[in-house]
Amino acid sequence: MRPAVAGGLAAALAAAVVPPCAAAPAVVSEAALSTDGALAAAEAALAACRKEGQHVSVTVVDAAGRTKVSLRDDGAAPHTAEHSYRKAYTA
Repeated sequence: MRPAVAGGLAAALAAAVVPPCAAAPAVVSEAALSTDGALAAAEAALAACRKEGQHVSVTVVDAAGRTKVSLRDDGAAPHTAEHSYRKAYTA
């Protein structure tokens, strides 16, 4: 087989095996949690814990893991703030 034919055959086989990919969008839109929404969620969680007699810290993070809201209840131990963030980050 001639080299040009072999190269053309290899290219044809590669094109047949690898499906064409759709072009990725240049801009990606993501839903974001508003500060008001994060505050409402944190206040609801704090109220639920208070109802059970627990003194806790509550942290709400955005999709990138950055803190949106952090609350530490009266009487909550100092370590609860860090644990709250770590739980929110991994959720």
